[in-house]
Amino acid sequence: MKKLFTLSCFILSLISVAAFAGPVPDTGQSKCYGNTLEIACPQPGEPFYGQDAQYTINPHSYTKLGYDAVELPDNATEWIMVRDNVTGLIWEVKTDDGSINDRDYACQWEYVQDFIPAVNSENFGGFSDWRMPTVKELSFIRNMDRFNPAIDTIYFPNIQALNYWSSTTVAEDIYNTWIVYFYNGYAQGNNKSHYSYVRAVRAGQAEPPDRFMDNSDGTVTDTDAGLMWQQATAPGTYTWEQAVSYCEGLILSQYDDWRLPSLNELQTLVDYERSNPAIDTAYFPDIQASYYWSSTSIVYSSSAWNVDFFNGSVYGSNKSGNEYVRAVRAGQCGALGDFDGDGICDDGDNSTVAGDNPCGNGETLNCDDNCVNTPNPAQADRDNDTIGDACDNCPDDFNLNQEDADSDGTGDICDNCTDTDNDGLGDPGFPLNTCLLDDCPYDSYNDFDNDSFCGNADNCPFVANPAQTDSDNDTIGNACDICPNDPLNDFDNDTICGDIDICPLDPLNDFDNDTMCGDMDNCPETPNGSGTGTCVKLTGGVFIGTGVSCLDFNDCEDNELCDTYQLDLNDNSIGNACECYADCDNSTKVDIFDLLVMKNDYGRPDCPCDADLNDDGLVDIFDLLIMKNQYNRTGCPALP
Repeated sequence: MKKLFTLSCFILSLISVAAFAGPVPDTGQSKCYGNTLEIACPQPGEPFYGQDAQYTINPHSYTKLGYDAVELPDNATEWIMVRDNVTGLIWEVKTDDGSINDRDYACQWEYVQDFIPAVNSENFGGFSDWRMPTVKELSFIRNMDRFNPAIDTIYFPNIQALNYWSSTTVAEDIYNTWIVYFYNGYAQGNNKSHYSYVRAVRAGQAEPPDRFMDNSDGTVTDTDAGLMWQQATAPGTYTWEQAVSYCEGLILSQYDDWRLPSLNELQTLVDYERSNPAIDTAYFPDIQASYYWSSTSIVYSSSAWNVDFFNGSVYGSNKSGNEYVRAVRAGQCGALGDFDGDGICDDGDNSTVAGDNPCGNGETLNCDDNCVNTPNPAQADRDNDTIGDACDNCPDDFNLNQEDADSDGTGDICDNCTDTDNDGLGDPGFPLNTCLLDDCPYDSYNDFDNDSFCGNADNCPFVANPAQTDSDNDTIGNACDICPNDPLNDFDNDTICGDIDICPLDPLNDFDNDTMCGDMDNCPETPNGSGTGTCVKLTGGVFIGTGVSCLDFNDCEDNELCDTYQLDLNDNSIGNACECYADCDNSTKVDIFDLLVMKNDYGRPDCPCDADLNDDGLVDIFDLLIMKNQYNRTGCPALP
């Protein structure tokens, strides 16, 4: 009698990944079925066209492995592991020798947690990262063309056609764990106190949390699996034949290659961490927590496989019954997909890099789409430059780099009018040009003033100046320079050139005609540049030079005259004729610039922030004094 390997009873956490990730393997179904019997596979337009066997997508591919994952030939008679070449997962091969890998080892769930540490402690196959498979991973090694057992026994010998544990707990019942029944392939929850068989797996990766993308057109793309889904459930319910027909006839988001999903594809939509419904409702809000048809028949009966989106169970139903439907398209191209939907994979050589091996002229297999953004199912490439005719800007001329100087969609090598500045004139240096050549190819103004200088190089582009004379070297040609001999031109914008402007930096110039520029005049609104006289106090406390004796000598500093040449008896840089302490720009003097600050920075219709405080139409020294006397402000104007 065979003696089975004995496991001690201790509890360790299972090492597992969250869910299945990557391309979805084909179910393996190769025969076609009607409602009850096998039939010859139908043609487009015939009943039952579009079922599983008519779409072979990511077909099963396995490699036998020895210790340290050494690859073995298919005819090898001894191997200890097998690699799924579609998913990249490496599976334990069961034995019949009484070891830890024996086919007869079955256990309750708590002892599964002993099995994995024991396999890893033996460094099985040269690896210590074995784990239990998720329910999706375990499901996708089924072969739905077979039953009893529903698996390829050439690569998976010593299989029990019974239940195998997964690592996935049933979301709505923590006392149950998902199993896959390898007699026919169904998946359901199994109480953890029951006995089931085990099979270890390694490698693979977790399902990305952001794999879905809402395309905002009634479709959702699974970017990980490369599948595009009908977002809404199809209206009503359907028999299996009607479901196949509905999907084949569906036109949605300009695509007409929709089909009924295979069992494996449909199962990828299940979120086994949820129930009622077991799907991400953020992307699929229109979901029925019920059965949805797959395109996969149960080979020994008049039923087809379905998925229950209440919790994710996989069952079968008679094809005459009515169930829900959701269509799918693409998928044959795996994670990198088929962006333009022309049936040619963006990564057709499975190198994991899209476009690194573009299809040659007419090739469509084991190569990458040579026009990833434009449908071109024939992969035509007349000039053999690896760029398909559908997206080649010169399909009859070899132009690998697709140069197009004027960005008009026609490559330079075949463009009859390369016009970089889009002015209707062709650039020089392009021999194919049949349009009038452009003397200024990078300047849409060209030679606007006809003086033989392009607008972008002409120092006077709108006035002819063939000599390009610029006497003051200010980059403005004499022909259009209003101050041709002055590099500052009219710097203060007072219409007087700087070279003749006695106050070149002051737009008010000598406003009070006392020969002192406003920017130098400490009393710019009141003449105080020359002459003598006494001062008189007028309304508002203003002192001006009138030749009249002061009425109140207490208001004249030290009883001195207040209008002698730039008199500033208190030496505070403020002329006596306009003393008011309104130094708005903190320059230690009150001058025309303070008036400008008042007007520009504090201009408001309410006093004292409106610079024209006496409403005489002028902003002048009288306004400064009102601010001082009535509002007692010694800084910038503001309400008290």
